[in-house]
Amino acid sequence: MTKIISFATQKGGSGKSTLSVLTSTAIANRYGKKVLLIDGDPQQSVIDIYNRNKENTRYDVLYFNWATKSKNDYRNLLFEVGKKYHYIIVDVPGKMGGEEIYNSILLSDIVCIPIVPRRTDIASTVKFLKVLPKIQELRQKQGFDFQIFGIPNKMDNTIESTLIQKLQGVGGLQLFNNGLSYRIRYDRNLSTAETIVLGNTADEFNNYMKEVEQKLM
Repeated sequence: MTKIISFATQKGGSGKSTLSVLTSTAIANRYGKKVLLIDGDPQQSVIDIYNRNKENTRYDVLYFNWATKSKNDYRNLLFEVGKKYHYIIVDVPGKMGGEEIYNSILLSDIVCIPIVPRRTDIASTVKFLKVLPKIQELRQKQGFDFQIFGIPNKMDNTIESTLIQKLQGVGGLQLFNNGLSYRIRYDRNLSTAETIVLGNTADEFNNYMKEVEQKLM
């Protein structure tokens, strides 16, 4: 059965699109799974990355334009493609201005929230988490599972990094033990074709992917 995993946050600069690509590429390349990555963000960051690597990419990428399409269009898309893929990963629109983010999450099995160690980002995450239990309750009433995970991202040695741990359990949030640090390689070497590092090396990204395998797959 297809699993829908959405990367979502209402705070810009969280690395949401980067995590979507890194995770999709690793799942497709390392596990041989059929993956569809949906770019739902108006900035189309994922599409830009894909266009530079499409010939060697082992999974599919498409853009869903919420400005011209409805929640029913999105639901129909997921229904149509669901049987073709093991995983559908969604880069959710980044702003709460409309219903796009709500409708995206409503049809998700798992929501992953990148959390950056900055006070403004943490405060924004807390506000976002207050909305998710209502969606979780609705999903469960419909007979679907719904889990919320927090992924520490752009981690550093600041005091704010320790504050992220206090979000454990807020709004049902389950924090990853292994996040990603603030390294230029995640931007410089980001690709839909090549996984960021080899799978047999001691590396924080490999630790992150082990947790992805355990919790998301």
